[in-house]
Amino acid sequence: MNNLLEKMICGTDSYGNEYSFDNENVFLKLNSENRVRNIGKIVNRESEVLYIKYEEEDQRFRKTDAWSINWRICSNVDWIYFITSEDSYKIHTFDARRYGKFFHFKSSTELKLYVPVDHWIKKSEIKQ
Repeated sequence: MNNLLEKMICGTDSYGNEYSFDNENVFLKLNSENRVRNIGKIVNRESEVLYIKYEEEDQRFRKTDAWSINWRICSNVDWIYFITSEDSYKIHTFDARRYGKFFHFKSSTELKLYVPVDHWIKKSEIKQ
């Protein structure tokens, strides 16, 4: 990760959540938890910055059939990739911000954007 991007992502947000970086991995410690979670990788590819997260299909938000994206990450990368054992999904952050919605949950202070799956490009649907 380049130094500018590292400075934009690492640190403490307004909720007291702590973001850190090691190699390509991004870590998050919520202010309400004692553990540090690996929330994905940020990779520079040519002139774009990619966020890659390995996830399980059952982790989609059921109410809107959406993937949730950490807002701090979404605000600082170009493309978002979610990889599951069943498929791969990608979306440009412009489209994520266009189609996503914020939901506030009392049990969490992590700000997330929820983007319905039908707005993502699925690898299985790309004609080769």
